[in-house]
Amino acid sequence: FYEFGAMQSYDAVIDVWGTNATLSSRGVKLELTCYDLNSRWTQSESYDVTLLPNQSTELLSIRCPGPSSEGVEPPSGDPIWASSYSVVVNARLIDSDGKILARFADWPQPYRYLAVPDPQLSVEVDGEQVTASVKCPVKGLWFSVEGDGPEVSWSDNSLDVVPDDPQVITAKGLGDRKLRVAYLGKEKATSIHA
Repeated sequence: FYEFGAMQSYDAVIDVWGTNATLSSRGVKLELTCYDLNSRWTQSESYDVTLLPNQSTELLSIRCPGPSSEGVEPPSGDPIWASSYSVVVNARLIDSDGKILARFADWPQPYRYLAVPDPQLSVEVDGEQVTASVKCPVKGLWFSVEGDGPEVSWSDNSLDVVPDDPQVITAKGLGDRKLRVAYLGKEKATSIHA
């Protein structure tokens, strides 16, 4: 999707597919939100799509949007470049009741060349439910616990979380132990106060 250095991208395309394992077509809403890691630029689009029965369906194929490149020095020095080189694309499929059926975030690669911003992570714990929300996208949010006790069973982990899309996971066996988090850009786990 993205290339850097000698292989700098001149363009990027977003292809979104969905799979329906039932025997009936299903109408859903596809929400696509893009976030630039180097600025406050965002863009959201919504599409009504149909997942065909018992198959994968191509839902969307568009040029990846990006912030305006007017007046910006190209990162590679090449005058022809794609301003989407630092854009995170988040896609969600939502049913008619507002339930999120699927979500996926596509990040620029390779990750080692990213200057990831502080996600301004907020974590709330209510019993065994852990809610994570951010102000900037975060890649690979990993939860662990401090202290001895029974092993914690996580309903999900290594999450990609984007603004305005908090994720709730269950941590069976968490008890009153402190949470630790790590993510891309902060790989050493640290304790958080939730």
